[in-house]
Amino acid sequence: MTYTRHRDTRETLSIIDRLDLDSEKLTKEDIIKKCGYGEALENGQLSFWQNVNTHVWALFEEPNSSLAAKVGV
Repeated sequence: MTYTRHRDTRETLSIIDRLDLDSEKLTKEDIIKKCGYGEALENGQLSFWQNVNTHVWALFEEPNSSLAAKVGV
């Protein structure tokens, strides 16, 4: 491998790393809003089951959200 090829590969990988949007960890508020409970959160009326639903969603949809999610994958 020549140095030019190595440099081009490094530049390409750095661009890909910047584009990796899945590495951002969602906050609890973001997950609640994704589940459609944003209004209940703002009003302080998030029920027990809505709260459990957001944790289950994070468990399956966000594999880096918790240790249990990592084990489940």
